[in-house]
Amino acid sequence: MSAHGAVGTVEIAVCSPGIINLRLASGEAYGEAERIILDHGPWEPCAVRVRREELPGRLVIETERLSIAVAASPFAVEFADAGGRRLLRTDPGRAVGLGGAADDAAAGGSEAGHIGAAAEGLRPVAARFALAEGERLYGMGDGGEGFERSGRVHRIWTRHTAHVGSEIPSPFLLSSAGYGLFFHNPYEGSIEAAPGRLLEYRAAHGTLDLYLLYGPTMDEIVRRYYELTGFPMMLPRWAFGYQQSSRHFMNSQEVLDLARSLRERRIPCDHLTFLSSYSRTFMREQGWDKPIASYELNSYLFPGGAKTLKRLRAQHFTLMAHQYPQASADTPGYRELLERGLFVRAKDGSPLAYNPAWGTIFIDFTNPEARAWWWALLKRIYEKGVSSWWNDGGEGPEEGELLAGSYLRCHNVFDLFRQRTLFDNHRRDFPRSRVVQRCRSGYAGLHRYGVIVQPGDMDSGLDVLAAQIEKSLSSALSGNPFRAPDMGGHYSQITSDGGTLLGSHAYSGGDTRSDEVFLRWTQYCAFSSIMWAHGHPERSKLPWIRGPEVEEIAARYIRLRYRLLPYIYTCAYRACAHGEPFMRPLVMDFPNDPEAAGLATEYLFGPALLVAPVLAEGATSRELYLPPGAWYDFWSHERHEGGRRLSLPVDLATLPVFVREGAIIPTGPEMQYVAEKRCDPITLLVYPGEGSEGLLYEDDGESYDYLAGACALTRYRCRRSPDGTVSLSIGAPTGGYRDARRPKGYEIRIWSERAPERVSVNGARIERTDGGASSAGDPAAERRGPGRDRQGTARGGATSPTRAGWRFAGQHLTWVSLPRVASPVEVRLEP
Repeated sequence: MSAHGAVGTVEIAVCSPGIINLRLASGEAYGEAERIILDHGPWEPCAVRVRREELPGRLVIETERLSIAVAASPFAVEFADAGGRRLLRTDPGRAVGLGGAADDAAAGGSEAGHIGAAAEGLRPVAARFALAEGERLYGMGDGGEGFERSGRVHRIWTRHTAHVGSEIPSPFLLSSAGYGLFFHNPYEGSIEAAPGRLLEYRAAHGTLDLYLLYGPTMDEIVRRYYELTGFPMMLPRWAFGYQQSSRHFMNSQEVLDLARSLRERRIPCDHLTFLSSYSRTFMREQGWDKPIASYELNSYLFPGGAKTLKRLRAQHFTLMAHQYPQASADTPGYRELLERGLFVRAKDGSPLAYNPAWGTIFIDFTNPEARAWWWALLKRIYEKGVSSWWNDGGEGPEEGELLAGSYLRCHNVFDLFRQRTLFDNHRRDFPRSRVVQRCRSGYAGLHRYGVIVQPGDMDSGLDVLAAQIEKSLSSALSGNPFRAPDMGGHYSQITSDGGTLLGSHAYSGGDTRSDEVFLRWTQYCAFSSIMWAHGHPERSKLPWIRGPEVEEIAARYIRLRYRLLPYIYTCAYRACAHGEPFMRPLVMDFPNDPEAAGLATEYLFGPALLVAPVLAEGATSRELYLPPGAWYDFWSHERHEGGRRLSLPVDLATLPVFVREGAIIPTGPEMQYVAEKRCDPITLLVYPGEGSEGLLYEDDGESYDYLAGACALTRYRCRRSPDGTVSLSIGAPTGGYRDARRPKGYEIRIWSERAPERVSVNGARIERTDGGASSAGDPAAERRGPGRDRQGTARGGATSPTRAGWRFAGQHLTWVSLPRVASPVEVRLEP
C-alpha cells in the first residue's frame, strides 16, 4: 500500500501482525549493502483491514496487534496497539526530511560525521518522532555511553578506539512503551533522544526505511527483530566453557606447556586462541602465522604443522586463529588478487592500504570472487585443525570504492560480508561442526553467523568493568546473545616497573589492587554469555600467574561455570530459538519497577539468577537492589524479600548471586572439558514458588542436526500446596535427540523451611539416609573464598547415586538422590 503527499510516496507493508514497515521512497535502489542486513524470507499472510478517514484525511491500516495511520498533507504517521493506545507518532513540527530538509535536521550534529556533507554528494534523510513523558529507550547495539539511551547523540558508525573498545552499532531501539524501532539503512547516521520529548534519526544518504516492532514485552520485541533479521545459530557446546588466550609464544614448548598446565592444574578449559604474528618485524615468529596475512602455519611455533595442532586437539582443546581482513605480498595468491581487482580501491584506483606499516591491503569482501578466493585460504587451515576464527579489525574502510558501492555505503556492513562468507562456506564444507567466529566489528544482522562479539581493547579498571556490563546488556537487547570482553580487561593494571616481560614472556605479577581487579572481572565473566581470557601484557590473563590465592579463587569460578553448563546451554537455546537474551537487564523482567528501569550494575543471568558484580576497589560490602518477589542467596540459601536494597559483606572471593523464587536450575558434574563426560547425574536446584518451572535443553553440541529436530527438551515443574507439600515433576524428554532418553541420575536440592516427614518418588516412600551436610554435588560450594565458605569446597562433584534416598542437609535444603531412572518422575516432600 502507498500514500502520496508533499514529501513523496510513502510505501506501507504489513509484514506480520506485529511488524509494520514504512518506507519513504528515495529513488535509490537497494543493493547488497542493504540486503545483507535483513533475512526474513516471505512473510506469512495475515488479516489486514484498511480504511480511509476523510477527516482528518488519513489512511489507517490495522492488524490484530497494530495499527498505523498515515496523513499525506501535512505528512504525519501514528502507530498504536490494537486497543488504540498510541505507541509512537511523528513530530508535528517536522515529521521527515529529505535532502535540504534533512540537512536542517542534521545541523549542529558534529558527531554525525558525514551527515549533511554536500561535498560527498550525499542526500541525507531524517525522521523525527514525539516521545511520551517518561518513555525510556534501550538497545542500539554494542558501544556508546550509558545503558538507557536518552539524552545523548549516538553515532551509527563502526569504529574501534584503543583503551575504550569497539562501537558495533545497530539502529534498533526498544522502548519502555512496548515497541521497537529499526531503521534499515547502512549509511552513517545518528540517533538522538531527548528524554520525554523527541527522537530524531538521521542518515547521511539512502532511504528512510523503518520497521515498527510491537511487543509489548522486551522479549517479544527482540523476537520480532529476529523475525526481521534472522535468528541466531547455536554455538557448539565447547564455546560456553572456558576459553584461554595468552597472546604470543616464544617457542613451541610454550604452546604445549600452556595446554599441559591447564590440565595438570585441573583448571577446566575447552579452547585456546592463537594471535597473528603481526608485522614482518614485530612478533614475527610468535604468532600462529609467519608473517601476518600469510595464512600459513608458523613452523617455528608449530613444528610438524598439523601434527602439533593434533597434539593439542588430542588433549580436547579447540583452536582459534586470529586474522584481519587483509592481504599482503606474503599471502598465497596475492598476485591473482591484484590481477583480478579483488581489493578495495583508493581514489586513484590503487589497492587501499589496510595497514601501511604491515604492507597489507583491504580485501573487498563485497565481491563474491574475493570471498571465494579468501575462503580457499582459510579452508586449508581448518583442515589442519583450526576450528574457529577471530575476525579482528573489520570496522571497514574510511575511504575508497568497493564492488557494492562507496565506503560510505559499505563501511558499517563491511564485516557482515566477511562473517557471512566464513559462515556459509564453513557450513557447506564442514557440515558436522558449528561455526564460531569472534568478531570485533559488525552491524545489525551479525548474530546470524555464529558470531561472538569481542568488544575490542579496553582498559581494565572496575569503572570499565561497570561500562562493559552496560554494553553487554545493550548488546543483548540489540540481538547479539553472545559477547566476550577480555577477562581482566585488555590492558592490565600492572606494577610500577611497567610489568616487565621476562625472557619467557612470563608476567611479572601485580599489586593487590590488580589482583582484585582481575578477580572481579573473572567473577563477572563466569556469569556472562562467554568466558574468555585475553589481554596485555603477555601471560597476564593466565589464572595462575598472580599466585596461589588468586589462582584458587579464579579456578573455583571456572569450575562453577562448568557445573552450570546445563543451565547456560539451555539459556543459549532460549536466546537462539525464542529471542530471550540470557544477559538480561532487570527492566526486561520487571518493566513496571522504577528502580529497575535504568539499573545496569546488576543483571539477570538467564531467567533464574541475579548477579551483582563488585565494582569498587577495596570494597568490604556491596549494596544491591532485589526486585519484588523472594530471592535466595546462591551461596548461603538465605531467603530475602525483594523490592528493596540490600547490603552484603564481600571479600576478594565474593560475587553476590541470588536465585529467583520459583527457579529450577539444572547443573552438571565437574569436568575438565565439555566432552569429558555425560551430564549425569543432573543436579537440580529447586526453589519452590508459584509457577515454579525449569528447562533442560540437549543436543549433540557440535552439529546443525538440532535444526532438523535432533534436540530434546526436559521440563521440570514444582508446586507447593497450602499444607506445605512440595511436588516436583521431571518430565520425559521430548524431541529427536536419542541420547537424552537414556536414564539419568538426579541429585535434587529442594529449598524447604524444615525437614519433611515423608519423601516419596512416584508414590513410593524412600528412606532417609544418615550423614552430615556434605557439600558434594552442590554447585554453590565451588565458589566461596577464604572466610565465607559455609559448606566447604567439593572437588569431585556429584556421582550418580546407586539408590534412592533423602536427607535434610541444613540451611533449608532437602537433598533427594535418585538412581538412573526413566522419566517422567514425581517427587513429593510432605510436611
